[in-house]
Amino acid sequence: MGPEHPYLFDPAYGYDEAALRAIGAPPEPEGYADFWTATHREILAIPPRIERRPVAGIDPEFAVFEIEFDSFAGFRVGGWLTVPKTGPIAHGLIAGHGYGGREEPSYSSGAVTLAPCARGFHRSARPDLPGEALHHVLRGIESRDDYILRGCVADLWAAATALLELFPELAGHLHYAGTSFGGGSGAAVRGYWRRHPAVLDVLAFYDAATAARRIAVPVLAAPALFDPVVPPPGQWAVSNAFGGPHELFVLPTGYFDTAETPSIQAALQRRVFDWWRET
Repeated sequence: MGPEHPYLFDPAYGYDEAALRAIGAPPEPEGYADFWTATHREILAIPPRIERRPVAGIDPEFAVFEIEFDSFAGFRVGGWLTVPKTGPIAHGLIAGHGYGGREEPSYSSGAVTLAPCARGFHRSARPDLPGEALHHVLRGIESRDDYILRGCVADLWAAATALLELFPELAGHLHYAGTSFGGGSGAAVRGYWRRHPAVLDVLAFYDAATAARRIAVPVLAAPALFDPVVPPPGQWAVSNAFGGPHELFVLPTGYFDTAETPSIQAALQRRVFDWWRET
């Protein structure tokens, strides 16, 4: 199933597309909504105290800024802001990143893009926080309240607040684009779980498929049928759970390049831009 590959396991995990589409989400733990509602309320009450500094000579079509703003638990988030120099600006974009981190700005035609670095990574690095996946994904995992991914989610909410403070005219036209994060370190979490099985009670509050049920805004998702890094069953559990209008752009492979990959990625980008215009 899937393309030829060098791995000693099946990156399709024995699933064909029909079986992937049948995967359900886990039950929502008691107190889930109260926990995340309280976290969201707390982050909205924090003034972002934005600072930005222009960076010259990076891209001729965009004004580029280093940006910092306040977030959850007193953390100061760093990232980049890019603003098109010409043409209409129709959208605002918060650009998340995966566990590879983020070393440079993100750009999108016709959109102001705020690309925050997750706490611990690159422009949000701090000496007391791990900046690589295997340790980052375990930081604070013993506690629902203290798990580092709580702060990482809050940082994205804080980024949205900061962008709209700078460009209030983009209210109602704000989008989020993201890739894998916790899914890129499954081995570390599984190893911890084998030693500490009670961690499942914490992880239940951080399952993306559980959160997907509560997403009411339109979503374009691109789950893969074959992926040696992020298991497709997990991707599809999320994609199948969206509670609002959504569309799936099915990828034959994820984190694995084939001869068709460039054309597929180009088609996905075209669909993303069309999606923005439609929604």
